[in-house]
Amino acid sequence: MKKLTHFFLIFVFCLSSLFVMSGCSQTYDQKELAIWFQENIIDEDLYISKTCTEKENASGGIDTVWQAHLKDLPEVSFELIDRERIQLFRSHEIVTTYHQEMGKYYSERFQNEYPAVFEGLTLGVPTDSDIPSVNGMYSSFSEIQTLCEKMEKFEAYLDQQPYPCLIRYGIAYQEPLTFIADNGGPSEEAFIDRQTYIFLENDDPQLKEDTLSSLLQEWSENSFANYALAYQIELESYPDELKKKKTESDQSSLTIVRSDETEIQYADLFLTRESDLSFGCFFEVLKRDGSYEVQGSASQFSFTATDGSRCAFSYSFQEACSPTSYNDWQYSKVFYYTKNDEKILLDHKPVIFQDLFQELTGDSYQLS
Repeated sequence: MKKLTHFFLIFVFCLSSLFVMSGCSQTYDQKELAIWFQENIIDEDLYISKTCTEKENASGGIDTVWQAHLKDLPEVSFELIDRERIQLFRSHEIVTTYHQEMGKYYSERFQNEYPAVFEGLTLGVPTDSDIPSVNGMYSSFSEIQTLCEKMEKFEAYLDQQPYPCLIRYGIAYQEPLTFIADNGGPSEEAFIDRQTYIFLENDDPQLKEDTLSSLLQEWSENSFANYALAYQIELESYPDELKKKKTESDQSSLTIVRSDETEIQYADLFLTRESDLSFGCFFEVLKRDGSYEVQGSASQFSFTATDGSRCAFSYSFQEACSPTSYNDWQYSKVFYYTKNDEKILLDHKPVIFQDLFQELTGDSYQLS
């Protein structure tokens, strides 16, 4: 018993020492905030309020917030925050909303001067970053270049301004047949949850070799090609461009593994970026197999499964439902398929997971 007590006291002492070394009692005063800002953001004189406010943050710690502005730009107010994080140990760090507020300030001025250029772009704040984002959504492959050129013009405008502003440029396809938004969540989160979403921050080292628009266009076109081929949609409109872009991407193709372990590789069929099998590619697999009674097209089809049941899939098969949690998201609709005319709910994405694929065909699939 004495040994257990001894070990317990040693454990408590070590744990207490770790808390001390982790800086759990550390806080920052106004002078330290000013030094941090001038060393990490911009070396300019600034005004920091004499009083502060406190509020709880997402980790359960306390944010101590001071209002501040650049001495020569009083019309743009931002926050300097002493953020207490509570994870294994307590710790403190300094964060600021400087870039968010400067992004709003510059985007409003830019829109007033060049309203046509900013049309189709929106300013948001990603949940995973203190950097604001300029987002654009395209409805077809041919619109990508124009969208990227608009972002390039805004970035050129920022380069001419006296004070820096970090921006994340994000682009996504509308995905009208396959995207289901979360149930009333922030529009920024609904935007970045699209499978075609790509982004580039304006301090990215790659911009020393390439222009913003050229990189965004290349990445967006590759993302669209991967998406369109994975879901077997939008293929008729852009066959040559998509084939060319596919050769430039690194997305692996599809292999079907039979129940007897025979493998069939389809070099022109691809899984989604989450390695799932879409409705459209499922249709192609069934059709090429030759042993299934398949009717319809990649976007809507029916077939007879190995157990004799008649199943139907369609990108239009979406069912309203009570808010259901998928990966910590809340969705108001989910996709479904029918089995002998009975609706069976799936997920918020139109994909066939491994267990369902095996149930319907007796086989499995994997990346090549």
